[in-house]
Amino acid sequence: MYCRLLRDKPAAAKKKLMLRAQTYSSYKAHNTVKFLIVIAPNGYIMYVSPAYVGRASDKYFTQDCKLEDHLGPGGEVMADRGFTLTTSMITEGVKLNVPAFTKGKSQLSEEEVTRTRRIASVRIHVERAINRIKTYRIFKQALPIKSKKTISQMILVCAGLCNLKGPLIATRREATTE
Repeated sequence: MYCRLLRDKPAAAKKKLMLRAQTYSSYKAHNTVKFLIVIAPNGYIMYVSPAYVGRASDKYFTQDCKLEDHLGPGGEVMADRGFTLTTSMITEGVKLNVPAFTKGKSQLSEEEVTRTRRIASVRIHVERAINRIKTYRIFKQALPIKSKKTISQMILVCAGLCNLKGPLIATRREATTE
């Protein structure tokens, strides 16, 4: 049956195989798409990029979706190791917050430990905002590989719905009255 499909529609089958190859993530061991999500300090989702294939580099899709347009002078980017700022971000004074790592060192300095802990405490809120999107039932199952454009729209709608929920980070007044 698979061979018949290839003979009947070779262009469509070839395109589907190419898309599978582009979306396959050896790290996750399945096909994936990536999104760049910008979160405000209060936890609200400010920007969601279109879907990018799982193999797209962070550098590529950061430049392609023009992240610097969503950051003001003195803005901060929280990212994983290996992420680099674009030249225009550097000239705007954007600060990159990346956890320290011990590659080539026996241990981190006291300053690196403090900075990494500060980043981790903020990163928890970023992960919570992203997990709010992931909790929608539609994302609990595998989605058809052909629906990359539709997935972008679904993520955008779910991000908007997440912003309609209560605040992600309680203010001090809210925390003391509960």
